Amino acid sequence: MTEPDDTLEQAAKAIAGSLWERFRLLALAVDRAESFVGMAPGGGPLGELAAAGRSVEALAHNPEEIRVVAQELVLRAFRAALEPTNLALLKALREEPSTASSELAAATGLSRLLLHERINDLIQAGLVAKDVQADSVQPTGAVAPLVDFMDRVTAALCRILAERLPDVTRR
Repeated sequence: MTEPDDTLEQAAKAIAGSLWERFRLLALAVDRAESFVGMAPGGGPLGELAAAGRSVEALAHNPEEIRVVAQELVLRAFRAALEPTNLALLKALREEPSTASSELAAATGLSRLLLHERINDLIQAGLVAKDVQADSVQPTGAVAPLVDFMDRVTAALCRILAERLPDVTRR
């Protein structure tokens, strides 16, 4: 195996590991909701979540559904990371792994309210975690390989553009 293949495989494992942690937390939340519904008389309004909890258990035995869930989690993470303001936040967190929310707001020009919404989006995508007591944000293990990959693609495209653009203008 060549070195770039090893690097790509390591990046894939790091991203997948962080997305697993996000899925695990979601599954635990659904399980807790199911337990709560089971205790409530008549099941309450959370019955749909309880049904989802049973589907999480059944997921372990359904390879096709596992693929669908995995793909959705990966796409969600990439979609969140590809948004320019979110990418700027992720790059800042890659450089300074535990950053105060006020510093991120100043670095991006976002109001605290808008920053809070962006951070929540990135948390939901499995890319960051927030320490509420310290009012700081930390990247998950997915951020460095994801941002590094985007930086590599951008650099490769810059080289191609610099090399081939003069040919386009000569025609």
